[in-house]
Amino acid sequence: MCHCGTIIVCCILFAIAIAVAIYYGVIQVDEDASDTIKETGSKIKHSIKDGLKKLSDD
Repeated sequence: MCHCGTIIVCCILFAIAIAVAIYYGVIQVDEDASDTIKETGSKIKHSIKDGLKKLSDD
């Protein structure tokens, strides 16, 4: 059975793995991509906070 918490943890671990790969140069990105990555990270952070808030409200 899948639980919402398990999916959130998997997404967070996947995002961390991508960030580490970019940091160590495994995945090459150009300079313009850094703003997009920061923006996407902020959106992910806000959606996780909203999801946790909804879970705590239930």
